[in-house]
Amino acid sequence: MDSYYTNDFYRSIIDNSIDGYFLIDENCAIVRYNLSFSRIFSEYNLADETLTLFDLVSGESRKNLRKKIHYVRREKTSATEEIELVQNGTRKYCLISLNPIDVPQLQGIKASVYGFVKDITEIQILQNQLREERNYNRGIIENVNFGFVFVNDDNEYLDYNNEYLRMLGREKSDLSGRTFYDFTASMYVEEQKRLVAEMQKSGRPFIFEKEFIRKDGSRMPVLVSMSRLYSDSGKP
Repeated sequence: MDSYYTNDFYRSIIDNSIDGYFLIDENCAIVRYNLSFSRIFSEYNLADETLTLFDLVSGESRKNLRKKIHYVRREKTSATEEIELVQNGTRKYCLISLNPIDVPQLQGIKASVYGFVKDITEIQILQNQLREERNYNRGIIENVNFGFVFVNDDNEYLDYNNEYLRMLGREKSDLSGRTFYDFTASMYVEEQKRLVAEMQKSGRPFIFEKEFIRKDGSRMPVLVSMSRLYSDSGKP
């Protein structure tokens, strides 16, 4: 067993996680995975020892994933990559986090990288809808089951849904005169500012992780999908 499975407590957390967990060897063959991972990639025979992580994706996603794994191995650092899948005729979007392993041998396996897969399909569908239809639909955002926030170029709040307030543990009055940075843990602020500046410059969407500081002082880790919204005339 690898070090992430040695302790029963951590093994239970991984096995019951809603995110898919995986471990790949030096050839990118999948040597460990949890139940959520098998559900995400249910069309594949994961028991096949020759199956690699690249076999689960295709096209541009495969090429980008290969580059990102090479980067993680070379730089000994973590990274994320968004992938697109088509299963049973349905398009699915996932975010993969990749992390290097500094352990020479795990039960005779030369381990390489471990990671988690998060299904972000619902987020991407809404993001694509807003981008393609150029339509800010208040009814849609109030009925989705994740937090939605709409801000201007100064990151001042223009709108948000009730789920966002619930996540922050705050009331509407708490957001008056505040910005999207104000409830963010300090260690994440500079990286978020960098990504916002890059998005405003390039128009590219970004997905990143950060932590909110809730009203009771507790922290909530979140995955943020951030994109630019344009008017019919092309004005951001």
